[in-house]
Amino acid sequence: MLRMQHGHLEHLREVGVGVVDTLSDSEELPAMPHDFDVDKFNRGRKFFLNNIFSCTLSMLSSLIAGLSVVNLLEPLVFTRESNTPLKSLLRYVRTFHHVVIWHYGNVWDPSSGAHKSVAKVRRLHNSVRRRMTGGETVENPPVSQYDMSLVQCGFMGGIVMYPEGFGIRCSSADLSDYCYFWYGIGFLLGISDKNNICKRDLVETVAICKEIESDILLPALHDPPRDFYPMAQALVDGMNFPLKYFCLFSLESFLYVSYATMSAPRPKLGLADRLRALFLQSFFILVKYVPFCRSLLNRLVFLGLNKKFLEGEILDLRFQSRK
Repeated sequence: MLRMQHGHLEHLREVGVGVVDTLSDSEELPAMPHDFDVDKFNRGRKFFLNNIFSCTLSMLSSLIAGLSVVNLLEPLVFTRESNTPLKSLLRYVRTFHHVVIWHYGNVWDPSSGAHKSVAKVRRLHNSVRRRMTGGETVENPPVSQYDMSLVQCGFMGGIVMYPEGFGIRCSSADLSDYCYFWYGIGFLLGISDKNNICKRDLVETVAICKEIESDILLPALHDPPRDFYPMAQALVDGMNFPLKYFCLFSLESFLYVSYATMSAPRPKLGLADRLRALFLQSFFILVKYVPFCRSLLNRLVFLGLNKKFLEGEILDLRFQSRK
């Protein structure tokens, strides 16, 4: 395992700023590393499947808060694919479909839908960077290795830092397995070992995520860029879109829950937003202490997905689990 002492962020910047993925559209994804622990990777997949509701809300909370980080926000603003409620809803549902199929499918099999999904996302990242730079070489290109380190933290950091805050009762070994899964996904997405925050032991990975939280996320939330509120509001409005005239979610309540999970000072809320925040937090209590509720909510998230889209990948996971 790679080791870093203090100054994790400074190290990630040194090795990642200005460095980009060089995979061409015609190249295949790399093969599995020779020393890769497949069993640990698959245990990480199953951790997600057993906690899909909590993991989903953790990713959603990280996404909303992460829109305050300017170098993560700029590519989303540039593509104009999530600047209205409907476009935002469709864009992030597609993103979640990709994430879910990576967990359900065999990303290491070139013939699988999961492998093709990772390849598509990696090429989309490179395409956005080329479009933002006009295909020219620039000193500080977007979607750099450093940026990908921050994105990786957004997907798994909330769970590994605050598992109980999101209603998950688990062991350190479970969290280590989940980190290892994201190490493998990061590898396939083109994150170098130097910038892959999950290619370390759990203690160091958590320390990196904590530093990203304290040095990048919280300052950004306190002084967000101009486009943060329109983009974040479009995302939350998109979540309410299927509910017609009933506003179940609000930006303020989601940010309140994020601050509470991080044990950071919380903004004052009006009565409606306070009730929305309590509604969200009550789910974490239920999934933590009531196994039936955890199973039910996991099932509801699963049923909310396109079942036909995932069916073959589910069978693939079950086949692997018998090996």
